[in-house]
Amino acid sequence: MAVFLLSALVSSDAMADTVFKHGGHTYKIVTEPASWPEASERAGAMTLGSNVGYLARVDSSRENTAILNAAMNHLSEEQLEKTLAEDGSDAPFIWLGGSDADAEGVWIWSNNGDRFWSGDFNGSGVADRYTNWGVQP
Repeated sequence: MAVFLLSALVSSDAMADTVFKHGGHTYKIVTEPASWPEASERAGAMTLGSNVGYLARVDSSRENTAILNAAMNHLSEEQLEKTLAEDGSDAPFIWLGGSDADAEGVWIWSNNGDRFWSGDFNGSGVADRYTNWGVQP
């Protein structure tokens, strides 16, 4: 199971435990199994007012911490265990909006096309954008 986060979404009292706000953004934790393309499509089908949803992007260490804390606080132990990557990491596996689907190694945020990373895991950040997501080993 991969958890995915999206911004600009439908909110209701019934879903209050899976919705959180940080830095002027509204996030929803979605625990339905999905590939990245499926998660991105589902996010885009949700709205908050006139804003269309999208998979979350992480632009600061504070935002990264808020997302990780929300995942740890809102997901059950069983849900968290189902999201762990097979590399032995103890961090939940969360789909974010970064993708290099259009051009291998050219990473952009899917909500607006901002380029933030170049290359594979040994690559480098672009335009001083934040690139230290999740929990580093």
